[in-house]
Amino acid sequence: MSKINPTGYIELVRDLRRGETLDELSEELADLQQRCKQTGKVGEIILKIKLRPEKGMDGMFNVTDEIKVKKPEFDRGATVFFEHKDLQLRREDPRQQKLELREAPSEEQEVREAPKSSTQIRQVAK
Repeated sequence: MSKINPTGYIELVRDLRRGETLDELSEELADLQQRCKQTGKVGEIILKIKLRPEKGMDGMFNVTDEIKVKKPEFDRGATVFFEHKDLQLRREDPRQQKLELREAPSEEQEVREAPKSSTQIRQVAK
């Protein structure tokens, strides 16, 4: 077996699909990094490389790639529903009494200034 090129893998990824694979990996990595920061969760990028030897062509390979990204999901909130007699789920609790809400009358009140010194406070208190 001949000596292995330590940069062979990097060169292969750089040249896959004329650099499109590397561009796509870079974009996906930036997106994944942002999503991981936003969610505080782990993400994953998987690069799969397939080598298929060409029949009758010694030393020639057809190389394909596949990129899979597992982005962390945001936590989804929940909504509370209550079961009613008709077996339908509704937002209102059927056991809860209903409050009749009405608008409170608005009365304009005289605006008074707060006392500025302790002498004024004593005078107001008398």
